[in-house]
Amino acid sequence: MVARGSALALVVGLLAMAGTAPADARFSDVVEGSYYEDGVAWLLESGFTTGTGHGCIEPDRNLTRAEAATFLHRLAGTPAPAGPAPFTDSSPTWAAEAVAWMAGEGITTGVGGGRFAPGDVVTRGQFAAFLYRYENPPASVPHSFSDVIASWQQDAVSWLAEQGITNGTSPGRFSPDQTVPRGQLATFLYRYRGMPPTAPDDSITVCQRPFAVHAVGDVNFDPGYGPNPQLPYSDAWSGMGRLFLDDDLTIINLECTPSLKGTMVPKTYNFRCPLEALAVTRDAGIEVANLANNHGGDFGIPALMDGVANVTAAGITPVGAGFDLAVATRPAIFERDGVTVAVLGFNAVNNSAAWRATETKAGMAYGDIDIMVAAVQAANERADYVFVTIHWGIEKTFSPAADDIPRAHALIDAGADAVFGHGPHRIQPLEFYNGRPIFWSLGNFVWHNLTRQTAVAEVLVAPDGTISASLIPGTIVAKGHPVLD
Repeated sequence: MVARGSALALVVGLLAMAGTAPADARFSDVVEGSYYEDGVAWLLESGFTTGTGHGCIEPDRNLTRAEAATFLHRLAGTPAPAGPAPFTDSSPTWAAEAVAWMAGEGITTGVGGGRFAPGDVVTRGQFAAFLYRYENPPASVPHSFSDVIASWQQDAVSWLAEQGITNGTSPGRFSPDQTVPRGQLATFLYRYRGMPPTAPDDSITVCQRPFAVHAVGDVNFDPGYGPNPQLPYSDAWSGMGRLFLDDDLTIINLECTPSLKGTMVPKTYNFRCPLEALAVTRDAGIEVANLANNHGGDFGIPALMDGVANVTAAGITPVGAGFDLAVATRPAIFERDGVTVAVLGFNAVNNSAAWRATETKAGMAYGDIDIMVAAVQAANERADYVFVTIHWGIEKTFSPAADDIPRAHALIDAGADAVFGHGPHRIQPLEFYNGRPIFWSLGNFVWHNLTRQTAVAEVLVAPDGTISASLIPGTIVAKGHPVLD
């Protein structure tokens, strides 16, 4: 990799992109006086970006690895890659060339296992390494941050500090595992360029923000597996900040029976949800709970039906269960600012006939392809966008089960706009099929912390219908207490 020289490389990249992009630095979602205001103004004036495509900059939205690759590729003047990306996970079409270029330049070798993880949120440490490898500068004075431990971050962070691109997040701390919001990216690149002056512009572009949907995996309030019984139920959600409160829709897989009725079905594990947890969950910003999973019927179908009523009474819309198949496959419908969204829930894990809803029997909506396709097609007639949450997969595995791949593809071919999977108790990749995201497994969420890794699925629907998706990483730091990384 050849050293580039900050100013020259950046100017070349920006001139190649200038085109007819507006120089409007005053987007309505850019806060005057904010740390990122000048950086955003410079990006816009230089033609480096025109926003997120719907009148917004979205400075607080976390940057994905695919987006980071695209910005660096534009920084370089969008050169053609030497060859295809060597990664097994496919990147979105708009980022494929950038990811291939980064790999060819040695800027990235992926996250391990042959994957680039394009939908994962990029961290400060990762972006420091990307920019450092792009620049390929001589050795720098060692940094003084106490929290930069990884060997691959040392030179990159030292260079960023020496160049004045960062002063850290607080005295003595760089916070390499924190995510990089778009406003922070603008600031990093602006400082990298040397903070050139920008022309004043008093015009304002009104932001029409995207419809934001979040989803998580297994939520279990059973005292044996869920939150610490000595703490309030709100502890299960306090690590999310306002993420679920400020979005448009949040979907969970409720993997415990929300009822006091029924008796234990003979099986290895039986999980019951304390009813007091439901209102707290609603107050945390949760709108939809999938009850179609291998623990929804742990205390019998009458308890499951009582759970449907209890979840509804708490102000959360249940999906995936009902008094017959028609009700179990009935979508939850939401309307926000003129956008109508449908959510469907299915279970493809427990194939016991006792739990299966039929035309004449209460139970769950099972993951038979013909049933799911019909439900998605019907939901599409009522909604602009359809999201599916489905319990599937093989426990403790890190890749999708072979028979779930045709399920996911059939759902999207039928009109689903995103598929949120859960069941394996492990995080599995985010992939795209026909331009639509498939989150193969979101892992545990409100659960014990024997497996600490978790994630939040994020899907953004722009006003023009463009769909983007990412995985926001998290950690179950204590029993039943996930936090964003």
